[in-house]
Order: sequence, then C-alpha cells, then structure tokens
Amino acid sequence: MPITILTWKSLLPVRRARGSHIGAWLRQVMICLPLTVLVVPVAGCQPTMPPPGNRLPTVTFAHKAPIRITAEAVQKTVALPGELPPGDVSGQFSPNLRDAFNIWVDSRFVADGTPGVFEVQLVEAQLTRQVIADNKDGGLSGLFKDEQHWKYTGKMQVRIVRRLPGQVAPHSFVEAAAEGFFTTSQNITLNMLALEKFRLVESLITQIDEQAEESLHQYMGDIVN
Repeated sequence: MPITILTWKSLLPVRRARGSHIGAWLRQVMICLPLTVLVVPVAGCQPTMPPPGNRLPTVTFAHKAPIRITAEAVQKTVALPGELPPGDVSGQFSPNLRDAFNIWVDSRFVADGTPGVFEVQLVEAQLTRQVIADNKDGGLSGLFKDEQHWKYTGKMQVRIVRRLPGQVAPHSFVEAAAEGFFTTSQNITLNMLALEKFRLVESLITQIDEQAEESLHQYMGDIVN
C-alpha cells in the first residue's frame, strides 16, 4: 500500500484572504496525526514473527564422541522429589528436562562390559514460571515498550555414582548442577516462546554435560576410556 509522507509545508494553506482555510487546515491536522501514530506499532512488530514453517531443533550430542566407561552397564535413575515446585510448567516444555536427561545419558555414556555399575541419577529437574511486575512508563514511550511479564526458571542437577562389583554402597560419585532463566514480554508469539523454552533446556543440559565430563576425568579418571 503506498504511503504518503506529510510535511508541515504540505499542510499550510495557500496564502489568500485573511481568515480563509483556517478551519480546513485544522481538520487536516486532526485527521493526519492519528494515522502517523498508528503506523509505528505495526512496523515494530514485524521482526518478532519467525519465518513460517520453522521447526524447533532437537537436543542432540551427535557432535560429541561418547565417553566409554569401565562398567558392565550404564543405569539411568530418576530420583526427583514427589512434590512439584510452585509454578511448575514442565509439562509445557518439549523437550523437558527429563527428556533432555534421557537423550544425554543415552548419547554420551557407553559401558565397555567390565564388571561394575555406572549409575546416572537425575536428582533435580525444575521448570517454573513466575509473574513479574510490569513497569510501564507513561506517554507514548510506555505504550510501545515491551513489558517483562513472565520469568521462566530452570534448575537441573545430576549425580553420577560408581559401584564396584558385588557392592551396594557407592564407591565414588560426582555431581553437576545448572540453573538458568529467561523473561518474556506479554506479547511474545507462541513460536518464539517455544524457541526460548528449548534454548533454556538446551543450555541446562549442555552445562550439565560439560561439568560432568570434567568431573569424571578429574575424580574418576580410572574408569573413563
């Protein structure tokens, strides 16, 4: 649609007899000014819409070589508290932290068949949402300001336990923990919100992976091949 750019000179009446065209000029100003304001939010919202047909990536560790462990098997255990934390929204995440945990363990650890147990425990996996206050300014600056409306927080912790053959008590263990959050404006699109949720989960499991690998080499180097 063609856009007409108005200038103050274009609104001024041609010089004629005193008092003529004053009413018409005022009516032009009253009509044109609201149109100029309404164009601003429409133009500002366009970059927030992702291209159609975009698909979210998946959590993957295909770019990293598996860690060979001196153990008969790699066991996964979910040892989370029975009660969900206030504001839990884990069900709104895809993948959620449990999904990411399963992908991580299956992708990164391979047992070589030597007697012994290598157990990876998920001991914390929280995804919560919290309402935070709007701080809207007055005037036009407040009208077009993106308010921070929701805060999503993620917490994750894993424990890796080594058990010697025939023993129940752990011989040694290491832990890794990660925490992160993001905030959203109240007018965020569903596609953008899903992408931010994925990035939070990916960030947490990436931190867990880096910490766990470093701790394994440092404290359980004798079983890491």
